[in-house]
Amino acid sequence: MENSQLILILRSLDKRETRELRKWLLSPFHNQREDVALLFDYLMSAQHLEDDKFLDKSKVFKKIFPGEPYDDAKFRQSAHFLLKQVENYLSYQEIVADERQVPLALARALRKRRLGKNFVKVVKQLQEVHLKGSRQDTGSLRMHYDLLNEYSTYLNEQSGRTDINLQATIDALDTYIIAEKLKQACYVLAHQKVYKIDYQHRFLPEVLQEVAKRPELLELPAINLYYNVYLTQVSPDKEGEVHFFMLRDIMERQFGFFQEAERRDIYLMALNYCVERMNRGVAAFVREAFELYRQGLVSGVLIQNGSLSKTTFLNITAIGLRLKEYDWIADFISRYTTYLEEQHRDSFSQFCQAKLFFEKQDYKQAMALLVKFDPDDILINLNAKSMLLKMFYEQDQTDALESLLESFNMYLKRKEIIGYHKQIYSHLVKYTRRLIRINPYDQSQRAKLKEEVQTANPLPERQWLLEQIDKMAS
Repeated sequence: MENSQLILILRSLDKRETRELRKWLLSPFHNQREDVALLFDYLMSAQHLEDDKFLDKSKVFKKIFPGEPYDDAKFRQSAHFLLKQVENYLSYQEIVADERQVPLALARALRKRRLGKNFVKVVKQLQEVHLKGSRQDTGSLRMHYDLLNEYSTYLNEQSGRTDINLQATIDALDTYIIAEKLKQACYVLAHQKVYKIDYQHRFLPEVLQEVAKRPELLELPAINLYYNVYLTQVSPDKEGEVHFFMLRDIMERQFGFFQEAERRDIYLMALNYCVERMNRGVAAFVREAFELYRQGLVSGVLIQNGSLSKTTFLNITAIGLRLKEYDWIADFISRYTTYLEEQHRDSFSQFCQAKLFFEKQDYKQAMALLVKFDPDDILINLNAKSMLLKMFYEQDQTDALESLLESFNMYLKRKEIIGYHKQIYSHLVKYTRRLIRINPYDQSQRAKLKEEVQTANPLPERQWLLEQIDKMAS
């Protein structure tokens, strides 16, 4: 049963969830089968979930049905009922965690029980909280529609009512659809940047036209934000920048209206736009990306489940160093290393510290960190080797450089590296070899190498190579 759905779910539980689920199983309201509770206790004790030898069905059966001969049907039934209770618990947790679902369910229950006075009171309270209160994201617009729909249903159930007007319900549905359509359009654009998939996004042009001709819709934070996110991505350069800065203004003034997961997604969309502009040579967006990262750290939106992703950690370091924010980056590495997953913590911290020393041209300390550096992450290893290559070259350590170039080349051949990255570092090795083997006093050789470097692609280290060629002539 080591690869069963039940085992996979149980392995995902943290300590708090394990304690709460045990209380759930011990409550007669949820579970009245002793074998289900015993099975859970056995699986969650010691290292039983991690070691397959403890998951042999016959062995587990003996623990929950001592003295009985193994009965596969009986065991499967126990496991089935435990799985159902675990799924019920997880579903319940998701529902109560959503501040909208429980009160909406209460309103629906009161309506069905024909408790009209109680129902109307709850609906009005919820409309005030969810449309004008602390949340005005797409979920709140959906909540507003759901409440009006419940109210319309309530009125329809009252015999003899002639004052039923569904226009408010229709308007709320339209508003929610516009916001959600814009939101999904933004997610589609982000997805298409990674995966080349064509989507049929029906009615999106009509939604964009509706927002353009009804500026009052932009008074709603959800519509205003996603409208500008979308136009940032699809507009021509200068127009896109205008919408980006409108987006930044919305993020500063109205971000509190959005839930944490949604704020994180919006941050990533804004950051991706900055990276695109940086890659196209618009230097101002290096600073914009840096400020977004800095604000994301302060607000905690980039910290997910107590962790900072290794990619975000590296990106922040790279952009900060590009801006020569050395003191800030030193403090960042010191403060946020603890947020990295434990298996990456030492290697990524060590690499970023080495990169900091490298950018400050403190080659002695950078080399001390990198010479024995051999992380599991291939791209980090490649980046570390390229730093060593530059330092050996700039310090005229020819023997060490020759040895590194040979081992670097073998590493590229041996490792299964994504083609694009293999090309990048193969070009770096190739042109560094050319650097140390041409006659520095031969103008024609220098000119030929410079021309090759200028046209080679992909070659992110082009500027460094060109600088070394130019130094030869001085």
